[in-house]
Amino acid sequence: MGEAIKLFIYFIIFYIFSAIPYFMIAMIFFSTIRVIAGGYHEETYWGCFFITLLLLSAIIIVGAKVPLNTYIRIAMLIVSIVLAWIYAPVDHPNKPIISSQRRKRFKHLSVLIIVLLGSISFLLPIQLGITAVTAILMETATLPVGHLVNFRRKGVEADEDFKG
Repeated sequence: MGEAIKLFIYFIIFYIFSAIPYFMIAMIFFSTIRVIAGGYHEETYWGCFFITLLLLSAIIIVGAKVPLNTYIRIAMLIVSIVLAWIYAPVDHPNKPIISSQRRKRFKHLSVLIIVLLGSISFLLPIQLGITAVTAILMETATLPVGHLVNFRRKGVEADEDFKG
């Protein structure tokens, strides 16, 4: 229910700014990868709401206003693939991925989805394609951040277990 409310509010915000096509592309490309690869998670509902709004706004502004040639878009996809290969999957603190086989499957699936979505982005009108590639890059940029935060959380939990 909380996710549906956030999505509705984002829709209204981007509708007001006449950016619905950009918003839809950003959400589809960002969320598709996010489900498999994971990424950074805020600890509160409102923290998540505002960080996501900031990320979506940045994706939409870049997509709508920044001209990126094919070589730059390909470079963005290569960086995204590398980030996914190194860091994916970044599990949610409440749903850790324990199985190494499952973790490996998610890593390979993350890279495959980035390649497929990246290829699809070149079939879209140029500004929507730029939005799509930017969404891919922004989502994969959350991977090292999420990895670091999870590592720190686990370190704190290990320290608390040791003290207890």
